[in-house]
Amino acid sequence: MSVSTLITVVLVCGMAASQRPPEADDCKIVPINHTREPSSYSLFERGPVFRKGDSKIHVKIVPENFCSTGCLKKSKKKKCNFNAGPTCAGVLKTHRPLGALRMLQSDLESCQVGTACKLSLSGWDAYKDLELISIDCGKDDKEPAPVAQAGVEHINHLSQDRHDCEFPRATFRLPGWHNNGWKESSPGFVFWYTPEALLRKAGSRLLVGEEILTHIKAQHHKLTKVHMFKYRYYKDKASLSMRDKLTWHVGVLLEWDHSKFTTVVEVGHLHGLGGRAGSSYYPDAKESPTELYETIRREAPGMVQPWDESKAEFRVLDVEPKSKDEFLHYMEMDENKDRYHSPSISESKEVTSGKTRWEVLNGLLNYAAMAPAYKAVGVSMRNCQTLGVDLIEWLTGDSMKVLTTALLVFRHNNHPEYFTTARDTIESDEHA
Repeated sequence: MSVSTLITVVLVCGMAASQRPPEADDCKIVPINHTREPSSYSLFERGPVFRKGDSKIHVKIVPENFCSTGCLKKSKKKKCNFNAGPTCAGVLKTHRPLGALRMLQSDLESCQVGTACKLSLSGWDAYKDLELISIDCGKDDKEPAPVAQAGVEHINHLSQDRHDCEFPRATFRLPGWHNNGWKESSPGFVFWYTPEALLRKAGSRLLVGEEILTHIKAQHHKLTKVHMFKYRYYKDKASLSMRDKLTWHVGVLLEWDHSKFTTVVEVGHLHGLGGRAGSSYYPDAKESPTELYETIRREAPGMVQPWDESKAEFRVLDVEPKSKDEFLHYMEMDENKDRYHSPSISESKEVTSGKTRWEVLNGLLNYAAMAPAYKAVGVSMRNCQTLGVDLIEWLTGDSMKVLTTALLVFRHNNHPEYFTTARDTIESDEHA
């Protein structure tokens, strides 16, 4: 690339968006010469330029006749079997976690480096139409592919001619907005769900992030009571560990002045409900798919991606029971005994502050920005129990303690002020 060409690139990137030529959209530097030898490629011709906040997703590329025999694990004892018969050829497990994503070589036939691939990685809705960045042999690859060679032909070269590259790797760009929410235009890892049975019109409703506040701005229903409930996840006795016996899930149940339904507020692993196709507190939990999961895929497909146990999502779920007694009765029903073990209401308090639904959800968006991490145990734990005590203290003014097990009380620094800290004043790195 000549000096004049480099200067042209800088000047185009400095133009206003309306003044740029079409080929300079988003200020991407387009490779201009694919005829030279790979060794003469400059830094500018390696591929798309990453924007601040973007992250990478790595996917192993396997041949069409691949059969999973554990050979992708780093083991000297196992070798990959490409001739296990036609029954498993071209069949890969979907919805795999990050670090274990795979794709068939044929999936890349229509992909070009620097453009969006019309495919869904491992079946995850959030990983559709991602931009292919490169194809190489892994993080230690000393022979990265030039842009002109990064295609199916290059995959064949890597897998056949290089003994250290049995499974080439494709790298995709995940846009930076995924770090802030499930929709590009609506940041915040908080969602509010109302099933069809509670709405006057057909269809359920799911809102995520900041769009929640726009929808409910005109609603003035006020909070009257708040309850903390807890239960253990059901497991049969043969698989029940000591940790299972000491682990309790905690949520908060809100009662409103309209007395038509109640609302559950809880925190869980980020992308937990979407990634696990969960149903939570609804009667169709044993059906597949559930109404909640279908609504997630329709209204917020960005929620369907691998869950992250180090980060939190905040769930606001309208449920049919109209009071704490009806809610507890629902969890104690015979058909739910394999979902909730030993459910109980541990705290019940009146709410005299008159907070509206808008104020509660705005507070949760503030809290989510201040406490994005999830940590199940420890001195600095942030989990379902810490959210419960902080929320009740904010709503009622009464300080509480955190129950880490059924018997022990752990000293926890409550943070009800997180609900009133304006989101635009938060430094994300400080509270990550």
